[in-house]
Amino acid sequence: MITLSGLQHWCWNDAGPFSLDMDAGRLVAEDVLRHLPGKRLVVRGTWQGKSVIAKLFFNDSKAAGRNEYSLLETLAAQGVCVPEALALLEQDNHALLLMEPVLGAGLDELLADGVDLPLLKSLLDTVWGLYKAGWIQTDLHLGNFLVNGDGEVVCLDAGAIKPVPSRGAAALADNLALMCAQATLALQAPLIQECLHFMKHHGVRSRDFEERCQHALHRRMVQADRKSQRNCSAICVESTKDGVVYSDRMDRGATGSWLAYCEKPEALPLLKKGSRISVYANENWVVKHYREVGLKARLKQKMKCSRGMISWRQGWLWALLGIPTPRPVMLVEFIRGERAGTSVIVFPKLESIALSQLMEQQRSRAQGLAEDVRRWLEHFLWAGISHGDMKAQNILVNEADKISFIDLDGAGFSSRARWAQVKNQKDKLRFEKNWEQFQ
Repeated sequence: MITLSGLQHWCWNDAGPFSLDMDAGRLVAEDVLRHLPGKRLVVRGTWQGKSVIAKLFFNDSKAAGRNEYSLLETLAAQGVCVPEALALLEQDNHALLLMEPVLGAGLDELLADGVDLPLLKSLLDTVWGLYKAGWIQTDLHLGNFLVNGDGEVVCLDAGAIKPVPSRGAAALADNLALMCAQATLALQAPLIQECLHFMKHHGVRSRDFEERCQHALHRRMVQADRKSQRNCSAICVESTKDGVVYSDRMDRGATGSWLAYCEKPEALPLLKKGSRISVYANENWVVKHYREVGLKARLKQKMKCSRGMISWRQGWLWALLGIPTPRPVMLVEFIRGERAGTSVIVFPKLESIALSQLMEQQRSRAQGLAEDVRRWLEHFLWAGISHGDMKAQNILVNEADKISFIDLDGAGFSSRARWAQVKNQKDKLRFEKNWEQFQ
């Protein structure tokens, strides 16, 4: 039988379906939604046969569970649309909060394919309603809102909803800047414009709002870059006899296969062989082997800036920002033995062809797709992002004419405007030269 104390000591790899017996009944957890080992665990499951969302608070000395339960009741009484709080159960120093599941779609999903202005207006009206009721969502991002079957915007994560600070409207403006920064990169410009109209309508000071959004975006990018290099809910980091393995936790069943590809990439069909880099692939995965050795390569690994590590870090960052790219699923950095200095990285294989091929064979189609690339380059300039080798061979196109960027081992980002301008100009020139090369 699993107890709350037992769950507290779960490690990352233990998170999975379980049953928890309490004095008042049994919780059957089916899916783990969020796991902060030793602190929080959020699951979807059933309580006494009823579907629930359960939030477990471990060593809850500050009564966060009780406070969140009370806050949900208060917000509901004030007319704010939040999940219904069903019960709060306490055991020793731990707490279990049970909530009614909300049926609907997340705003991040609904806005993934394009801008929906009425939906954005509904979101901002909800944020304003919270503010007028004396509350502010301190973790304001699209993933913390759902649209239910009645078309209402539901506020999630009540634990991040706090009283409006003494700064008042200035705090609201900062909060909206955080929301824009946490949206996908392509959505940020229209979202910023909607926020500016919203603040003007409600008399909220909006001077320097775009700069604040940009600053919040850079801070988020730095945090995400650091997170991709450590053990967390999305990424598993393990030491082995020869080095360090970074892997995606989302598909644990494939981890063994990925590791076998990294240990012996040459067992797969060869796609491309270079003096320092070889690329292999099967029907599902692409494996890139960086064969750099020597003192310089080992120093780069120690500083976490080998080409394999850069590709890993940038792949996760770009995917987080909604930039189309195949997010890597495993990286092995060999830091000991005869392979010290080398890296192997695994990506999902995309059903697509290179834009360079279309430039040669379907010129008009390629010209249409080029406009998508140029739009992304403008987004990159805003965010301070550079691809580093923006050639048509590094842009893939699928049957639906959706583009994806690959080969990010020369990519980077900076908050310095001059750096971004110089790098962006190089990316643009590199891309435009393709029209002469492939004709």
